[in-house]
Amino acid sequence: MGDAETYNLAQILETILKLGGWSSSSGIAQSMFSGLPRGVIIETPLEKPSMKILLNWLGQIGLKPQGHLIADRSKTRIIVGTAI
Repeated sequence: MGDAETYNLAQILETILKLGGWSSSSGIAQSMFSGLPRGVIIETPLEKPSMKILLNWLGQIGLKPQGHLIADRSKTRIIVGTAI
C-alpha cells in the first residue's frame, strides 16, 4: 500500500483494459498481503483464450505476469505488485 508507481501502473492497465472492452466491477483497490506481490498476477476461475492473450501481452511489454487458475474465485482479479 502507498506505492505510487504501482498504483499508477494499475490505473494505466485498467484504462487499457477498459479501452479494449473489458469491464471492472470493483475498480482499483489497494490491499495488504502477507507476502509482497511482485509483477502482475492474474487470478481467474476459468481458463479463457482472452486471459492467455493478456498474459502474453503483459510479458511482451516486460511486466513478467503470472496466471493462476483458482476454481473457487467468482471473478478474475488482477494484482499489480511492486518491483515490476
